[in-house]
Amino acid sequence: MRLWLLLVLALNGCQSAPEPRPTEAPPQYWQDAHFNDKPQLLSPDALFEVTDEMAALLQGIRPVRNKNERLNQLIEWLFERNTLPIRYNAEMTVAPKEVMVYRQGNCLSLSVFTAIMARHWELEAQLQRVSIPPRWSRSGDLITLSQHVNIRVKTGEMGANVLADAAYRIVDFQRGYGRYAFRTKPISDEVAASFFYHNIAANWLIEGKLDQSYWAVKKALELAPGEMDSWNLLGLVYRRKGLMKEAESVYRYVIGIDNKDPSVWQNLAVLYNLEGRQQEANDAKHRADALMPENPFDYIDQGEQALAVAQVAKAKALFERALRIDDINEEALWGMAKAYRRLGQDDLARKMIDRAIALASTPDMERQMRQWQQANL
Repeated sequence: MRLWLLLVLALNGCQSAPEPRPTEAPPQYWQDAHFNDKPQLLSPDALFEVTDEMAALLQGIRPVRNKNERLNQLIEWLFERNTLPIRYNAEMTVAPKEVMVYRQGNCLSLSVFTAIMARHWELEAQLQRVSIPPRWSRSGDLITLSQHVNIRVKTGEMGANVLADAAYRIVDFQRGYGRYAFRTKPISDEVAASFFYHNIAANWLIEGKLDQSYWAVKKALELAPGEMDSWNLLGLVYRRKGLMKEAESVYRYVIGIDNKDPSVWQNLAVLYNLEGRQQEANDAKHRADALMPENPFDYIDQGEQALAVAQVAKAKALFERALRIDDINEEALWGMAKAYRRLGQDDLARKMIDRAIALASTPDMERQMRQWQQANL
């Protein structure tokens, strides 16, 4: 059984807020004096800069005149035909210039990278926030709810006989989302940059680098003070640093703006529990439980436990329940493959593991599933 930290670092921001979102970060919530190790963070302008190395990647390729074909040409070269094609990795938050080094990145990194490369080829590219259903992901022992972004690229001209959808193309790096018509909202490059600093701050928090995490999340909030998930993350940094009063103040600030955010109630419950304020902890936990979306990993881990004691039918039912929450969860699909294999239904097992591999969120997860496939099917 894996340990789950009772933390939620990022929500998709779809809840309605009772109060207007702030347009400036209130300075009373900063605690600079407690965080001395200030990292060198890439500036927002540098984040969206086309470096010489990035431009060189497209040298020798003549962009075609038709914008729709030009977008196809760009995507194929970057992600398919290149000597070292770039791959999706849900755990990799890297700057666009680092995408060139590591040849991989998550949806935010690849979306920013592709947007600025498209602009370099004189294509209008707009980053978008995508209102996905609650999407859980697992990174080690941490379970999080995720935001999602993609790109809208103008490939045609609007006119009397041209529909808006026909004039634009969507580029989305999350496998499995192509069949859905999610609501989207354009975001500025500044907001996209704030997402980048937020993710970097979350990674540093997981690594225990609290000073670096503080300065990164502060940068995120200076750029986009209306992003409540970043305020929530700031509260987590303060709590980990032992600044309990300051953490509670930040959580209360978030609740004053959006009291239906389950993650802040969850984190407030943890803080109260650590301080021995049991009744307040219970109340906050009750609020969090009432608001929190179902988590597929609850059922995935229960399914794995059932398989371990040969309760295959029970395991299959649990994996099916996980898939009803998130039908592109590769761990749930892999669990279904294991259950079908144990039931002697190898054709269905192959179908499930093939789909799981196609949806793999990281190279390591894909490798593990292929190893299981080779050993069992």
